[in-house]
Amino acid sequence: MQSLEIISVNIWQIVISLCNLLILYLLFRRFLYAPVQRMISERENRIRGRLDEAEREQAEAASLRAAYDEKLGQAAEEGDRIVKAAVQRARQQEEEILSEAERTAARTRERAEEQIALERKHAVNELKDDVAGMAVDLASAVIGKNLTEEDNRELIDRFLEDLNREERQS
Repeated sequence: MQSLEIISVNIWQIVISLCNLLILYLLFRRFLYAPVQRMISERENRIRGRLDEAEREQAEAASLRAAYDEKLGQAAEEGDRIVKAAVQRARQQEEEILSEAERTAARTRERAEEQIALERKHAVNELKDDVAGMAVDLASAVIGKNLTEEDNRELIDRFLEDLNREERQS
């Protein structure tokens, strides 16, 4: 019978084993499962927080990017406006410079024409004086001497030659 006792089922031992199992389960649940669950929950919360923070930062970066793009567009428009204004000012200055140059050229032309007219008048007056002097010389030569027709021609030819010489010199 001794061999039957070895194989036999002892109820007290089963109950004690079940109690041990229940105590181990409660201990594990209390000291192992609950802290592990808390740690997993905390880690999950941290990860969610980081994901939320990453989404917020991504949204903020997108809004900053939009603001940057808007400012860049405004800067480009401002640059275009400045360039257009500078081109317009340059054209106005060009027109002013050209009109001033035309006015200066007209004034210079007028002065030159006035100077030419004065010099022409002066030359005509000098020529008149020279002709008058020659006429006086010619008249005094004629009065001082009785001239023949041939002498008259000779005097007139000399007078015309003198007149031509003086014109070439001036």
